[in-house]
Amino acid sequence: MSRRLRLIFILFLLFQNKRTISKCLPFKELVLEKISMENECLIKYIRNLKLFLPSRLPYNFTNVRTNAQRSVSPKISPVQSIIQNKGAPWIEALIATEILVPKEGQRNFLEYRAFDGLTFSATLHLERFLQWTGVLIEPDDQLYSDMESVNRKSYGIHACISPNEHPCNAFIKPLLNSIPKVAYTTFHHMPTVLKTGEVVFNQNALHVLCIPLYSIMLAVNMIKIDLFLLAAEDAEMNILETIPFDIVSIAVFMIEVGSKSEDQNQEIHKFLESKKYTFYDRFSDGIYRTTDIFISQKYLENNYDWRKLLRSTVKDIYKILTGNTDEEISDNEIELLEILF
Repeated sequence: MSRRLRLIFILFLLFQNKRTISKCLPFKELVLEKISMENECLIKYIRNLKLFLPSRLPYNFTNVRTNAQRSVSPKISPVQSIIQNKGAPWIEALIATEILVPKEGQRNFLEYRAFDGLTFSATLHLERFLQWTGVLIEPDDQLYSDMESVNRKSYGIHACISPNEHPCNAFIKPLLNSIPKVAYTTFHHMPTVLKTGEVVFNQNALHVLCIPLYSIMLAVNMIKIDLFLLAAEDAEMNILETIPFDIVSIAVFMIEVGSKSEDQNQEIHKFLESKKYTFYDRFSDGIYRTTDIFISQKYLENNYDWRKLLRSTVKDIYKILTGNTDEEISDNEIELLEILF
């Protein structure tokens, strides 16, 4: 095909895509119509207006808005990264995933909420040192903007996850906290707003768009997930109920439960058990909120699977956490890891 014909063909495809998009209702009307999670217009809306692609630029650890150096060093080693994140539940989730879940192509994750994609990030290590990729979901305008500036190697979605099987509107209530030079907002789902899709005026709240999780997975063509990190205050149960478990595959769940009552936590446990997941463990330490980890039962079919976890040596863990498959490990690194594990 000549260069001219190739250009004409590309322009034709762009024109066709534009025509298809133009037939779709605006998002506000899609919400009112309560369209399904699989709706083609919703998927196109996410891909064209709510999605940023994995960056090809070097990581940026300086906040372009404040010009302040962030808490992550650009020259940190994998072992140093693990030491800095001592006690983080995602480390245990990573170990369980790598030992129990067979690797089939690219390892990937879903993270909600991703905050600024850097400070206290549960997935930066996976992406930076282990070549994982995935989807970072963050509804807060400023945090999302900061996350874009980091140049993460994963997809980004500026939205909240809907607790319904259709898109809706909601508000996040800013509660500013001082966390190492970064001002965060605590996310508050408002069930009455989310379930009805109605917009309630609140001058102190930030209006956000909420998209079903399955719609996001379709938009990025990622329906097989190795690790799903979910932190949505009191909306976790609602979000879990929207997942079509007969279609998608999620190997390991990591769910923040620190803000819930024991009855609410038990509801999540019973639901995931009904979907054939096994509770692995609960982790809580220091700055990290209490988190429960669940593993798909198909990876825990017999006692041998559990023994694979129990028999892990320091060298096994070293390889998992650093991506280093060499047999040579320095005594200093072994000593550091032995302190942690």
